[in-house]
Amino acid sequence: MRFADLRRAMSARWHSRAVDVSSFAHRDIFLYGAGNLGKKLKASLEEAGISVKGLIDRRAAALREQGVDALTLEEMAAVPKEESVVILSALFSLEDEPALREVLQTAGFPLVVALHELDWRSFDSASFCRNIFIGDYDIERDFAGDEEAVLAAYALWQTEAERFFYMTQIEAYLRRDFSIFPDPLPLRLQYAAHDVPEKADMRFFVDCGAFDGDTLRALSAAGREMHDYFAFEPQQELVTRIHAAAEELAIPRAVIVPCGVSSTTQQIRFGAAEEGKSAVKREAAGAHVIQCVSLDTMFAGEAPTFIKMDIEGMEIEALHGAERLIREHHPQLAICIYHDMSHIWRIPLLLREFYSGYRFYVRNYQYMGLETVVYAFADGE
Repeated sequence: MRFADLRRAMSARWHSRAVDVSSFAHRDIFLYGAGNLGKKLKASLEEAGISVKGLIDRRAAALREQGVDALTLEEMAAVPKEESVVILSALFSLEDEPALREVLQTAGFPLVVALHELDWRSFDSASFCRNIFIGDYDIERDFAGDEEAVLAAYALWQTEAERFFYMTQIEAYLRRDFSIFPDPLPLRLQYAAHDVPEKADMRFFVDCGAFDGDTLRALSAAGREMHDYFAFEPQQELVTRIHAAAEELAIPRAVIVPCGVSSTTQQIRFGAAEEGKSAVKREAAGAHVIQCVSLDTMFAGEAPTFIKMDIEGMEIEALHGAERLIREHHPQLAICIYHDMSHIWRIPLLLREFYSGYRFYVRNYQYMGLETVVYAFADGE
């Protein structure tokens, strides 16, 4: 089957709920969230001739000191709102978004629209989309040449539901219509594999991209048992917070490695990411240098049971650095596949190359296809 045939066969199941931005022409447009995404969305809208009335942010006082013209919701009390619309110009989770909508509507805003509800085709949004997704994959230039790989990865997913979500993610990127996604799962369940029909074994857990220990705390809250916990986090200021989380949870053996992970032991240049909780993004001319190690080197003579990776687009390089572990020990895996569009198919195909006995599942934990994870479980385990 050709990709075009598969896409055509599924097309009736995709229902767009996207809101055309031009429908706001006679409304005052406010953006809630004046961080990096908010500022860039404002610029994208105004480049398309769509005027933005103002920015709303709970940190407005601090932002004004930085030259950003923003108001708090309380400071907006006297502003007429009857003919207005608020666009949520930051990424809010499934748990947080409904409460925020209620707050804004209670404050008098009659219409609230989230990023994932916008029709991105109704204004020139390509550059803004590139600020959400870290990867540099060029759909127009490269996708036709990758269709064979896309079809090969399609066949790897364990169930029809996985295969449909996989195609939905690709279709959303091709259309730039993120409203066709189903609602994500709760973000607090990310990496827990709570609804995957497999028995997760996290007793020896490797946390690549540990941030401040948030995954450790969330998995412990979800009842996952850990005896050995290895965290890899290159941001020195976060290491003490990971230590504190491990001590609070009384993990028997907790080792925090202040390094990134890659294919080999090497130093890599990064720049500071401007949005989101991760603070580093690989850049050849980046101002910061971090030390990276390979998992094969770190775990010579040991066999982790579960490896998680959320490392800002470095997942494929890091997996190459864990090839021996995967081939010999078949650890369970939870690997982020949303940083670069091509990772949706390249990462499952790479894992199948390393070990043909993996079963693959995909789960999504944030709107717009963000925080999407491939789980891999080995045969007979």
